[in-house]
Parts: sequence; structure tokens; C-alpha cells
Amino acid sequence: SLSVTAVAQSASSAAHESDEWLPMPGGLLFHRSCIHHHSEHFSSTLLPNGTEIISKAGQPDEVHHPCPFSPRRRQGLASSLGYYSDWVAYASTADTTRGYSSLSSTWKVPPAPKSRGPAGLSSIYIFNGLEDGSGHWGTASLILQPVLSYGKSGCVLDPLNWGRWNFLSFLVSGNGRAHCGKRIGVREGDELVGSMSRVGSPSSGNNTWLTTSTVSRTNESSTYQSDLGNDKNIDAAYLTIEAMILYSCEAYPRGNGTTFTENILVDGRENVVPSERIKWEPNVKHSECSQGVRFLENGDVSLLYDASTTY
Repeated sequence: SLSVTAVAQSASSAAHESDEWLPMPGGLLFHRSCIHHHSEHFSSTLLPNGTEIISKAGQPDEVHHPCPFSPRRRQGLASSLGYYSDWVAYASTADTTRGYSSLSSTWKVPPAPKSRGPAGLSSIYIFNGLEDGSGHWGTASLILQPVLSYGKSGCVLDPLNWGRWNFLSFLVSGNGRAHCGKRIGVREGDELVGSMSRVGSPSSGNNTWLTTSTVSRTNESSTYQSDLGNDKNIDAAYLTIEAMILYSCEAYPRGNGTTFTENILVDGRENVVPSERIKWEPNVKHSECSQGVRFLENGDVSLLYDASTTY
């Protein structure tokens, strides 16, 4: 284990890095100037040259050129610093022939983690998501995500909100920029529904998607629409728990894991894929806290972790 001095030094290093480069679910760091926060529904249109148009009701359109700072990928394991940032355990499936036109899942807010690590920088993200990376982690150009988060992220910058669970829709749009939908504060036990559905027809030149993060208790939602352009093919689906700047198992939620239920996946030809035919693949990149992936006969998927484990 690291000495107190070493832990303090690594926390200082992580904090310094986070001044300008902020973590987003998906394993990337984005420059602060290229992360955009929205308090209401918004629409994103990505043009072939990488320019992005953001539209909101009753407001002038915003024009964003490609970010001059390319996103960075933090090393999965910073062993010399004593922490890691990574997708920890996830289920993935891909259909490179038909692609997908919708994914919807339901899960519940788990108990809060006991610790947020040195300097309070540890974060947990739990989400379902769709990408265009053919199921190969780290190769996608964009990701659509309803995200349950605890701790700091590029979308949750106010320290007053780091010690609580937040639910919101994230968009990494493919031009080096990231967008944060309306943040909704949630509490332990709340039922969450995350969905991403194609609402346009690519054959007619409209590859538009609606991403929705809904809290069942209040029926409040965080939403956006995104026209991805006809050169993008959504062909990979994920159920994921991700950890950022994680020093110990105590930074995981208390309990044994999170279960995604009512997983409804629709292929690119608008056919619902029967749960027994979804070829989920388990992926466990870190196991020091008993992380794992479990598939249940009814189609539910559990992402496992044990915050009481010591290592």
C-alpha cells in the first residue's frame, strides 16, 4: 500500500490535472472549454466538417467548431500514483450488420460510497450507452449515455453536488466536444430509466437520436436530440460501471452491485432483439473489489462490486 505522503502526492497530481482536463464517462478527459452544460432540452446537429449546431427553444443557435484540444485518455492504471480510472466492469454487445436503433434499461440508485478518496476526487459512473465503435472499447467516435454519477465529472462541477447521486444525459458528439443535459439530483432507491432511440430515418438522410434520463419517482427527465450525420452507424451497446481516480474499494457504492433490468434492445431494422438472443459479453478490467458481470435468465444484467473489500 502507498504511504500517506505518496497518497497525498498522487491526489495533488490528480487535482492539478483536473483543473483544465475533466473526466467524462467513456474514459476520456475533455478540455474544460469544450464541455457544454445545458439546463433544458437541446438539439445537436453535427455537420460533415465537424461544426456542431446547438438549438434550444426560443434561443439563437450556437455554433461550435471542432474543439482545438483533442480529448485525452487517462491511463487505465496509474500504479505509481496508486489509483486508476477505467471502465471497471461492463456488458457489451455489437451488431455491425444491422446496427441498433434503440436501447432502454432500468436500474436503481445504490447506496452512496463511503469514501470519495484523497482530495474528494474519486467518481463513479453507472450507465447504459450506445456507440459507433463496433464493440471495441476505446474506438468509438461518439457515445450516447444516460448516466448516474457520484462525485466530480465534467458535467458535475459544483462541489456541493459531488457528495450525492446525479442523473443526466451525456453526449460525446464526435468533434472533440461533450454536452451535459439537465442535472437531476436523485436519492438511494430511486428507479431510473435510461433510453436512447433513433427518431429519424437514415435512409431519408436523418440519423437523429433522442436520449432520455428519467427518474420514475418524479417523472423528471434530462433529454437531448442529436443528429449524428449519415456517416455514423450506432452498432454497439453497453451496460457499464466506471471509476475515475479510484484509490480504494470504499469509493464504490455500498452493497454488492447494480442490476440493469428491462433491457430492451432494438436492431437497426426496428426489430426488438429477444433477451435470450442478446449476446452480451462480460468484461472485467479490474477485480480487486470483487468486480464482475452476471447474466440472469430473465435478461437482467448485474454489475458486481464489493465496497467492503480491502486490497
